Amino acid sequence: MPGPLTPKVTMRIAKRIARSSICSRREAERLIEQGVVKLNGVLVSSPAVNVTSQDVITIDGEELPPFQRTRVVLAYKLPGELVTKNDEKGFHLFYL
Repeated sequence: MPGPLTPKVTMRIAKRIARSSICSRREAERLIEQGVVKLNGVLVSSPAVNVTSQDVITIDGEELPPFQRTRVVLAYKLPGELVTKNDEKGFHLFYL
């Protein structure tokens, strides 16, 4: 069974950029339209391009960081705990 992004597995270039935590898919499509994304040294003019892990993607001359696998975290939240980055009311916070 192929891994998350082996040479046989392809995905759209905008999704690949978004999965690298650079920006959202829609923002990646805008970057492609602005002409700042290159695939294997060639300027990409359309987001309808499939890529593999063997392809080199650059944005403004900087190579894309490695592919980020999707992580799922299961946690038990006790009553009275709040899942947030900050809280003004003084609740016990749970944030990953």
